Amino acid sequence: MDSPLLAEPGAVPAEAPDVGVAAHYGDPYAEQRGIIASWGVVDASHRHVIRITGRDRLSWLHSLTTQHLEQLAPGASAEALILDPQGRVEHQLSLTDDGEVTWVHVEPGAAPALLEFLTSMRFMLRVETGDVSGEYAVLAILGKDSEAHLAPGAAATVRNSFETNVIVPRAALADEVAALRGAGATLAGTWAH
Repeated sequence: MDSPLLAEPGAVPAEAPDVGVAAHYGDPYAEQRGIIASWGVVDASHRHVIRITGRDRLSWLHSLTTQHLEQLAPGASAEALILDPQGRVEHQLSLTDDGEVTWVHVEPGAAPALLEFLTSMRFMLRVETGDVSGEYAVLAILGKDSEAHLAPGAAATVRNSFETNVIVPRAALADEVAALRGAGATLAGTWAH
């Protein structure tokens, strides 16, 4: 599904694998300089968002991934991998847990295979998984003090060493970006990212 930010002046649609978001908004070098000089927001709404609920969600993910997730504190983030029996990466997950829900975002196109695998591994555990990409979208916030500039309506925040990703209601995507831009963010495309 195409992002409403493709309607922004100067937006140039990205090619695969970033179809649905902007490659840039007229000047990718200026966008990159804006992020480096201060901070910026990148539309990553083409990424898939998966929501995992249930009492056993963290111990279950702990048993399936390379990351120690069993004791993940509410609000903490992690990067995790799911490997095949030969140790090759099958799935890469960026995730956070809010105490009731584990929010995961994955590369474009990865959700169907990941959900199929997760469903096959549920057994008798109390977990439910679902692709909520139609309801939620991802924004990447980059630059100096990126953690200090969060989207006001974020459902979840996933922090890693490179950026802060916020998961926002898809219907409010344009409003969330407008609020971030109003606070000084440079709107940037995937090329600057």
